[in-house]
Amino acid sequence: MIQAAPGSLHNAIPAPRRTSSSASNAIKGRSREFRASQNVEVVDPLTARFHLHAPWPDFMTFYGTTATAAGLVVPKRYLRQVGEDGFKKHPIGLGPYKFVSHIPGVELVLEAYEGYWRKVPHVKRLIMKGC
Repeated sequence: MIQAAPGSLHNAIPAPRRTSSSASNAIKGRSREFRASQNVEVVDPLTARFHLHAPWPDFMTFYGTTATAAGLVVPKRYLRQVGEDGFKKHPIGLGPYKFVSHIPGVELVLEAYEGYWRKVPHVKRLIMKGC
């Protein structure tokens, strides 16, 4: 079972809620590894239960971490508005930091998101520089 974070996206739109069919279709569309899942059951607006064909020890690594992009919730309305290229240029999400700017190979700038559903980070601005 995977439980999503409550709260709002970085553009102040409430977090997306999914129905059972739209959740499984979104995951099927993004992941070749979905074949390990028999189906996805939405327990409530924030919780999805995956029924697997067989045990899969790497399931949580694959879907529950940022090791792959398979488990990321992408806001459909925003994606429709800006398109895939627009989303790559200015992504939004539910995390403790929101995107500010990115110069490929040079730097990535993030700021603490004041609307974060947990504790707002003490470090207000992150600048990650490339070597």
